[in-house]
Amino acid sequence: KYNLSLSEIAYIGDDINDLEALKHVGLSCAPPNTPILKYYKPDFITIRKSGLGAFRDLAELILDSHNIKPIF
Repeated sequence: KYNLSLSEIAYIGDDINDLEALKHVGLSCAPPNTPILKYYKPDFITIRKSGLGAFRDLAELILDSHNIKPIF
């Protein structure tokens, strides 16, 4: 639908079933408490753990990299 390549995809995963997807995307991300880290080093490891703001860490990284400052 959007004609994106894998290099344009960011993916966050926290379990072994996410491992293959993490290996193929442009920006791989995982929280610090995941067993994935035994098998793969993602591009970005969040500060916060799964369920405690890990996705927000990734979202802020992407927004900051594009110099986007949301107004709340």
